[in-house]
Amino acid sequence: MKRAPTLLIGALAMVAVSASAAWACSCVRYKSAAEQYAKGQLIFIGRADGREVLSRDGGPPPAATRFVVQRTLKGEPQKMRRIVHGEATGGMCGIRFQRGRTYLVIAYRNEGRWRTNSCSAPQFPRAEFERLAQRGR
Repeated sequence: MKRAPTLLIGALAMVAVSASAAWACSCVRYKSAAEQYAKGQLIFIGRADGREVLSRDGGPPPAATRFVVQRTLKGEPQKMRRIVHGEATGGMCGIRFQRGRTYLVIAYRNEGRWRTNSCSAPQFPRAEFERLAQRGR
């Protein structure tokens, strides 16, 4: 008899935790790659080359990933880019880049730094962003 209330309480706790995790980072869904491309200030294809944890008072510290840029689709071309972001395990809208992997990065300028997060991640195939860059959109 006591087992049913315990299971119910456990199930409700799991639902509450899952719901809060889902609500932690609510992102805008773009209607098209063109719309997301227009919103991005800096868009490039690059290989993650290194990562550092930045210090911060209170809360999880942000990280910065260094990229070797293979191709700039929007923004000023540079060979290397340092992008600040929250970690996927600690930040509400964090993102994690693996060293050696190639990414399409969409970033924005904030407080003098280029930044990205899970809400800035590409929502459409890379080829669509490359076509938009070729058209000069």
